Amino acid sequence: MGVASLHPISSSGSGLRCLSVSDQAGAAPAAGGRIGWFRFEAVDADDYERYRPGYASEAIDWLMERAGLGPSSVVIDLGAGTGKLARSFVGRVGQVIAVEPAPNMLAVLRESVPHARAVAGTAEAIPLPEASVDCAVAGQAFHHFDGPVALRDVHRVLRPGGHFALLWNMPDPNDPLDGALDAIIDRHVGASPIHVAFDSWRDAFREAPLFLEVGEEYVTHIQETPSTTLAPAMATSSDVASLPEHGRNELLAEVEEFARNLPERIAITRRTEVHLFRRLD
Repeated sequence: MGVASLHPISSSGSGLRCLSVSDQAGAAPAAGGRIGWFRFEAVDADDYERYRPGYASEAIDWLMERAGLGPSSVVIDLGAGTGKLARSFVGRVGQVIAVEPAPNMLAVLRESVPHARAVAGTAEAIPLPEASVDCAVAGQAFHHFDGPVALRDVHRVLRPGGHFALLWNMPDPNDPLDGALDAIIDRHVGASPIHVAFDSWRDAFREAPLFLEVGEEYVTHIQETPSTTLAPAMATSSDVASLPEHGRNELLAEVEEFARNLPERIAITRRTEVHLFRRLD
């Protein structure tokens, strides 16, 4: 059968929904409860690994070049999930350290990316010494952190002149199937703290002026997948998994019904975006 075009679902213009939500697999609430709305222990880590997309290789190439990374560099992936981003650096830098707080995600991470050093921890309390890292990255995760606290600790572990990169897989606004899926999600998921945090992620950089943004890059890429994977993929997203069980089941049933009317295989169009910051000394 043919391949249909599809992209992850946007939310109120932010582009953050379902397949495009966080790769941060479990944030520990910071003082004040800033990020205590969801923990990824509730998500099936095997499904997370199986259905979540990776990042455009050209975007990683750009990041490597702009951050001056090479065979001797140390890269740390914060909120690493099952290692979707961390694996992009394995074999290209000297050491990849993947920090993940959720035990279920950490177990799959260790299996899926065995050449990364996987450690339990959070972005707010990174288990590394000062000035030990050349580049920190966060793949679809920063909005789950306590931003100002995380930025201070990232600043601590980076070497002078080091870089911090935020990456997201975002929807392609030209994909015609987005509206149909958006309508399904909007019937079941209203505004959430996750969406608010995503829309305001830059506020943390203003509150803690420890970094200078030095570049951004956008790369479109395609994932071909069976249409039957739409519902299980959405089940791994924080805004779906955080719904009450009845509402979550209704949403996923509607997505399954929608998928039955699609071709057997679909092409999901995404745009990897990278925001690169340099540590201010």
